[in-house]
Amino acid sequence: MINDINIRVVHTSEQIKQFILQNLTQHQKDIIKATIRQFGLSRQAILKHMHTLIQEDRVVAHGKTRDRYYELMPLVNYSQSIDISNGFRPEKLIQDQIRPKLRHLPTNIREICELSLSALFNNVLNHSNGTHLSYKIYVTQDEVHLLIKDNGVGLFHKINDAQNLNGNHLSAIEVAKGRVTSDPLNHAGEELMTVLHLFDTGIIEATGLCLTFINKTSDWTLSESSQLKGTKIHLEIKTNSRRTCQEVFQRIFNREKRSARIPVKL
Repeated sequence: MINDINIRVVHTSEQIKQFILQNLTQHQKDIIKATIRQFGLSRQAILKHMHTLIQEDRVVAHGKTRDRYYELMPLVNYSQSIDISNGFRPEKLIQDQIRPKLRHLPTNIREICELSLSALFNNVLNHSNGTHLSYKIYVTQDEVHLLIKDNGVGLFHKINDAQNLNGNHLSAIEVAKGRVTSDPLNHAGEELMTVLHLFDTGIIEATGLCLTFINKTSDWTLSESSQLKGTKIHLEIKTNSRRTCQEVFQRIFNREKRSARIPVKL
């Protein structure tokens, strides 16, 4: 009869490295301690795996030993500025420049990014009254960030003029309510609302205002911004999100009752 059985769990190098990569964003300064607690290994053993990740260009270390912290190396860090005043074709840009940089992402995330960039590029081209746009694609192990900026009149100012509203604050509230457009004769105003609901977080900055949408809680907040000219939009989504374009389309276009938590701090 065996009274005592000692079972030793053997963790593979890949399991340890994946834990580091998946938890590094939340533990930049104590990821070594967090990994030691998770696997029960020595500090020296965990540091060996961290050094491997650094050599593989998947993690970067900053600072001296005592103040050292770590960050994920981006899988994609690409930006471009474009003159849209003469012959700009958003679909060609997506096909030639953007799609190859998103190919390693899960299908649902790739489709969300491509559709959203297409919608926003066309929006800038047709409605911003601008001549230039810039965009950035930043992808890590955990997250995708899309940033789009133009030199137009500013989204809230454009809506304020088109809807005859009494100030840009009201324009921001209209965006939060949904189905808002600066061209009501030709557009139903669903594009921007759809794009924002595809991501975990969406931030719109224009005309000195910053409108933030948090998908998980469906909350909107309004604050001040240093963005005075043009419009800047920042979209963020986790790479492991299960959200799909089809799911969001059905939720937005098929629901009978529409409601929104609009900003109250004005």
